[in-house]
Amino acid sequence: MLTAVAGKLAASFQAAPSEGAVTNAFQRGASPRRRVAAVASPAPRLFAVGFLAAAFGDGAAAALAALRARLGVAAPAAAPPAVPIWAAAVYTGCFVAVVSNLSYQILQGLVEHRLVEPATAGRPRARAALLFAGRSLRSLAASGLAIRGMQALGLQAVS
Repeated sequence: MLTAVAGKLAASFQAAPSEGAVTNAFQRGASPRRRVAAVASPAPRLFAVGFLAAAFGDGAAAALAALRARLGVAAPAAAPPAVPIWAAAVYTGCFVAVVSNLSYQILQGLVEHRLVEPATAGRPRARAALLFAGRSLRSLAASGLAIRGMQALGLQAVS
């Protein structure tokens, strides 16, 4: 939970393009070089956000489990095995830099600008509702994909 909260908050701010920059690879009127830059430039920041969020979240969970053990409090019978913190942090950083970045590019560039905006012209509430739904579904799908990837690599237990 801590990893997800920290990652989502930080990624929201880190992925924002700088002023005057092309916001996505599908932006009309942008040169091919600027389109590539729209995908490549946020990747290092997004990797750092994913890495730090996972290190913080998984590290905090491990620290709390160690504290519980040190205090002599028995772990719940259904407690999941420990997550390898550094491997999970690298995986999460890569996932955010690649998968989340690309899905953002597609959602913002193709879906929002080319489908939602023309369909909701003059109706700001309808636009806001569709954007909220699309972004929420993207977030849920990405979270599920990230978990399945961690499970496939043995970084998280399959339950």
